[in-house]
Order: sequence, then C-alpha cells, then structure tokens
Amino acid sequence: MDTKPKESDNYLDIIHGECRKLRGIAEYLEGLAASFERTGNKYISDELVDIAFDISLSEREIHSAVDQDVHDRWKQSQEMSATIFRSVLAGIKLQKEEG
Repeated sequence: MDTKPKESDNYLDIIHGECRKLRGIAEYLEGLAASFERTGNKYISDELVDIAFDISLSEREIHSAVDQDVHDRWKQSQEMSATIFRSVLAGIKLQKEEG
C-alpha cells in the first residue's frame, strides 16, 4: 500500500484522511475494550479505553492545529490583498496628481 502523498494531493485532504484513520482506530479499540469488559477482563478493557482516548485526543489536536493554520493563512492573505489594493490606489492617486 503506497501512502506517499502525490503532488496533486491537498495537504488538508491528507490530514483529514489520516484523522479519519485515527478516529477509526480509536473506535475499533473502544469496541475491543467493550468485548474485553464483557468477558471479565476489566484491566485490559480500561487500558484499551485509555489508548483510544489518547488517540481521539491526538486527532482533535491535529484538527485544531490545522484549523488554526488555515485561519492564520486566510488572515495573512487578506492582509496582503489589502496592502496590494492600497498600493494600487496610491499609484492611481499619484498618477492623477502628476497627469
């Protein structure tokens, strides 16, 4: 199985795909934990629940970091666009004053 991203892959798609995998693993471990608990092995069940929780927490932290990154990039792009627009307006004003 080739998991190497292709050049055409969007990094957000890759991150969301990996997060879905993490969520799937966590859900599987929770189901496995329930099975162990039903058979009377509470210790293993509790360990699996803890591992599933840690994986779910990591998945949420990744989503949060990506959301923050997207927000920061959007804000930066907005600021750069405003700077370009102001520069164009200043150029037009200067041209009118000279001409």
